Amino acid sequence: IGDRMTDHFKSGMNHLTPVQEYMSKVPAYSENPYGDAQYVKFSIDGITSFQSDVEKVIENCGDNSYWSGVKTLAENLLEDVEEAVALFDRVGNSSSPTSTDISQARNSYLYILKAWSGVMDASSSVVKGL
Repeated sequence: IGDRMTDHFKSGMNHLTPVQEYMSKVPAYSENPYGDAQYVKFSIDGITSFQSDVEKVIENCGDNSYWSGVKTLAENLLEDVEEAVALFDRVGNSSSPTSTDISQARNSYLYILKAWSGVMDASSSVVKGL
């Protein structure tokens, strides 16, 4: 399981890397919401692909008791990612995005990144404990 998890974590980071590049260009508050919404739009594919990586992590945990904590964290993250995908899609395809929409997308991404780090840390702890 640990080897498969490593593959999924690498894949997840590969999908988040372009998103991170775009999101770094989105300020907390924007004078040009439409321009910044383009960065959100360019990130939709990465966020959607990342969602698949999180689903694979959950699947790999299965019913294995050692991985139950990781699975719970990943399931919680998946709910947040699903909301982020919907938010990114709404903002990225909006003809009149607001600064608040852009800020919510940026904050959603930052939260996902932090939660993903928590899943990876928990997984690392399981592997070390085995």
